[in-house]
Amino acid sequence: MFCRLISTQYFVFVFGKVSVLTIVALALERWYSVVKPIDYKMKFTRKRIYIYIATTWLISGIANGSKPVKAKLNDTSLRCEWSAISYPKEIFIPSYTTLTFFIPTAITWLSFLHVAKVLQRSPAERNVRFRNTRKKLTRMCAIVALLLTISWLPNQVFYTLSAFDITKAETLLHHFTIVLAMFNSCVNPWICCFTNRDYKAGFKRLLCFGCEKIHSHQSRLSSIVGESDVGDGVRHVLRFQYINRGLTIDSKQDMELTSYSTS
Repeated sequence: MFCRLISTQYFVFVFGKVSVLTIVALALERWYSVVKPIDYKMKFTRKRIYIYIATTWLISGIANGSKPVKAKLNDTSLRCEWSAISYPKEIFIPSYTTLTFFIPTAITWLSFLHVAKVLQRSPAERNVRFRNTRKKLTRMCAIVALLLTISWLPNQVFYTLSAFDITKAETLLHHFTIVLAMFNSCVNPWICCFTNRDYKAGFKRLLCFGCEKIHSHQSRLSSIVGESDVGDGVRHVLRFQYINRGLTIDSKQDMELTSYSTS
């Protein structure tokens, strides 16, 4: 069991790929909150969030399911060895890296770029507080996407090339790319913590077991821009989304949008 789960680095890559998929989920959550704020509360209920989390772990576990099969214990030397299993690695390995890294990374970049574009074109851009908050959100998105790419790209390219015998696994360079990829999982939570008030409050609730309960002053829809002090800016974005979808806003709906932005 040690050879199949530990020596093959099964858990390492399961946790690593969960981190990648979590970043994709966060990127899509930011995209929904900005581009489709009216549908946001329905798509990201507590129950659905639990389902999304379970799905990321399930996908990562299945995607790395071949690793435990590839190793076994040598009864003579009592060392873990890779099993000589014949499989079309020229197809399997590129497919694995494409589905678990290249496509998720592309989704992350496209989501963040679209978020930045929509916020920049919003009528609320004239609001100074909204503009400052937009810059903070854009900076956080750019840092997360950039670190994801820099950390994982060398390892995934290296692994893809190994399918064609261009690179060799289990070398010093290969192990360095693995460490670099795992570094991404270590820094992502801190990036979110120091660049977003919601995440920071969540960290405090998680770590301060004996502290006084910390209450968040942000509503669900205020996550459109990631801050609680944007007030009118959030309402302008919501009005902007209503108009884009061809909907009219009566006085009652306007009051509801105002309550969302100030709650």
